[in-house]
Amino acid sequence: MKSIFKLPVVALAMMAAAPLLTSCGNDSVSDSQQSGEAEFRYVLTDDVEIDSLTWTLSAPGQELRTGVVEVGDENTVSFIIPALPANDQYRIEVTAQSNEDPEPRATCSGAADFEIVSGERTAVSVVLSCVVVGPPDGEAEVDVTINVCPAIQSMTAIPATACVGDAIALSGAASDVDGDAISYEWSVDAMVVGSGADSSYVCDSAGLKAVALAASDGNCTDTVAGTIECEVCGDDDDDGDDDDDDVGEPSDWDRGEDCDTCMAERCITELFGITPLEICPPSDTDCRDVLTCYLEQECIDPAISATACYCGDIGIVTECADSTNLEQPNGACRELVEASQGTEVREDIIGGFTNQEHGAGRAAISAVCMQQLCNEQCVVAD
Repeated sequence: MKSIFKLPVVALAMMAAAPLLTSCGNDSVSDSQQSGEAEFRYVLTDDVEIDSLTWTLSAPGQELRTGVVEVGDENTVSFIIPALPANDQYRIEVTAQSNEDPEPRATCSGAADFEIVSGERTAVSVVLSCVVVGPPDGEAEVDVTINVCPAIQSMTAIPATACVGDAIALSGAASDVDGDAISYEWSVDAMVVGSGADSSYVCDSAGLKAVALAASDGNCTDTVAGTIECEVCGDDDDDGDDDDDDVGEPSDWDRGEDCDTCMAERCITELFGITPLEICPPSDTDCRDVLTCYLEQECIDPAISATACYCGDIGIVTECADSTNLEQPNGACRELVEASQGTEVREDIIGGFTNQEHGAGRAAISAVCMQQLCNEQCVVAD
């Protein structure tokens, strides 16, 4: 930002006179008559000031004359230039600058033309215009520390379905390449229920519940989510008996009416961000081929979900996605996943495993919903 100030300067010129400088009404006399000290300066702003003017006098055919005049604390400076021959083409130029180091913040200049008549004194007025720039910009010293967020490698809830009043064991694991300490926080339906890699949740009411694990290194957090179900069991069962309604281990998967109804009720947008039932219809052969492989091979792992169908014996997803890892993915549906995604690059496959733009991603979302939330409705028992 620039500010402009005007400092009037009056130069009195005559043919012959004793040297005399005046400033702010205080006469300056010869050195032999001076006593003590005086401070001469003019304050332009709170922190910008000038303490002297430099003048230059020129005229055709005459030697250039220069001088320095001290400035007082008022905005008018007067001085006399003596012994000037008659000439009608005199020009006086006056400059000044503030005294900051290393660069002055104020620069001033002004000029006037005048004539000297023999035997007469000529009054010359010069307006000195000063441009003042704002204070210099500050600077910031920035230190950047690179931190890699922790990565959750597994999250389990055993059993995934429990009776009201019973406990579900929660277990998770995360890694941090920086070696930072990791803290864990468990929540059910957005309410914190425990901390630490291992915790538990006691079913307090019936219904499907969203469970989430957050792992933090104090700078950033990784979060994964899943679902658990709490049921009314025993004497309080809806059918009034103590029969075990569980079905056996799944041997075949089906997308019948009961399965679709369950998915419509439970695989909702609030849990999955989408509606899995709608993204893998029978006409979507790309999705259905991969989904059929997932379900027939029963390769979905509670810890790493459908990625187990691609990774196989590699039980840690980050290791499965590492192309420098000599152990190769050998999951039962590896070839179908690679064909659907159109790549064999491990990092890209894991990074886009649930990407809806390809059939394998849509199948992965649908399979997790069916396996976790609609196992009974979507399986045909032996």
